[in-house]
Amino acid sequence: MENWEIKSYEVKRRLIGLKDYLTVNDIVLTTGFSASSIRRAKDSGQLKAYQPSPRGKIVFRKDDVKSWIEGN
Repeated sequence: MENWEIKSYEVKRRLIGLKDYLTVNDIVLTTGFSASSIRRAKDSGQLKAYQPSPRGKIVFRKDDVKSWIEGN
């Protein structure tokens, strides 16, 4: 990885830490779980998801993500 890519990655991780709701990509970046693992957890009911508007992104509460990770 080039130096600017590392800095960009670190900035993204810090910004994610400030959010109350996380996207699938946010969870992938911060946890190392794959997007498909996160979607499977959502589909099985292990991880609660929210969709604020009918065509909006699916998001997850940070506290719900932490609980899910601790259970895995």
